[in-house]
Amino acid sequence: NPFVNDIAPYYPFNDESVADLSMDSFKTFFGRNGTLNSFYKKYLNNVLVKRKNNYSINSQFASKLNFSKEFLDFITNAGNLSSLILNGNDNIKVNFTIQSLDLSADFSFIKLGYDNKNIQYDHTLNQTLQIVAEKFNNGT
Repeated sequence: NPFVNDIAPYYPFNDESVADLSMDSFKTFFGRNGTLNSFYKKYLNNVLVKRKNNYSINSQFASKLNFSKEFLDFITNAGNLSSLILNGNDNIKVNFTIQSLDLSADFSFIKLGYDNKNIQYDHTLNQTLQIVAEKFNNGT
């Protein structure tokens, strides 16, 4: 089971894990061409209907098929999570802002890094830094 083996053991899906889920693993499962969407396209595309951000059973199949509320909630939450984190090209689309509240005079800069990509926030400059993850690359 790809979710149980490749996703569930890692933080944030397992609060007790000391290892974080990699973005590559996230994309492999939740991405546009990932495991979950491939399963959905192959088996559920005509069976389920998406209205706003919720999935329900297509009325044509309601008398023949029965899905648990937990399953429909999982499909809904997984789709919402995917669209929250990834854009249509499976690139990270998380935007966040870092703002210093009160740093010591001895503190002139902070380096932030993720996946061998780093940026530097200089405390001596503007106090707010907006980070657009899609633009976060080795040259940033």
